[in-house]
Parts: sequence; C-alpha cells; structure tokens
Amino acid sequence: MRTFNGTRGLFAINMLSSQVSNNCITDCYTSMDFRSFAEAPPLPLIRNNFLYNYNYVGINVQGHSGNIGTNSSPGLNTLYSNDNSAIDINSNSTITVADNFGMFNIFMATGTDYQQ
Repeated sequence: MRTFNGTRGLFAINMLSSQVSNNCITDCYTSMDFRSFAEAPPLPLIRNNFLYNYNYVGINVQGHSGNIGTNSSPGLNTLYSNDNSAIDINSNSTITVADNFGMFNIFMATGTDYQQ
C-alpha cells in the first residue's frame, strides 16, 4: 500500500462464519481490522497470515468474541512492524490469542487469555 495515513489492508464489518488465512499484508496503518456492531459475534478464524510494517495495529478486533489461535488450533500469524510503537493485536473485547509469532505490543480487554 505504501501509505500509512489511515489505510487498512483488510477491513471487515460484521464478518461472520468465515476464515481469513494465507494473506500477506504490508505497509499500511492497520493490517486487519475486524469490527462488529452486533452483540459479540464470533470472530472469523484468523490463521497463517503475514502482517508486516503496519504503523498502528496489526490485527484490530472491535466487538467480536473468539480467538486468534488456541492451543488446539494455533493462529500461526506472523506480526512484525518496523514501528516499535505499533500495536500487534488490539481488542476491546475478550478474545484468546495463542501460537502466533512476533507479538510484542498487545492491548486487550480485561479478562483476555493470551499465550505466546
């Protein structure tokens, strides 16, 4: 994308019963942005994505419940930004995060289960 002024590699509103996998998203403000205005619907499966050089958030989750990887179903997402202040995973709801690579800065709702 080569622009960091509010760009999103993937922007999904009310995306239900689906999977986001095997993507390479680089050089944007937010790599993946999942939002829901319903009451905490399940987060789509987010697996095996390569997210590089975002300057705000790698994966942003607003209003969904679910996981970005579990012990029995690893996320296997790679998150890496050249901006040390960038947030790798951000959520305003309770989600589980497990078995992803390169996560350093994570901001989540109280009660979130996080495993690297």
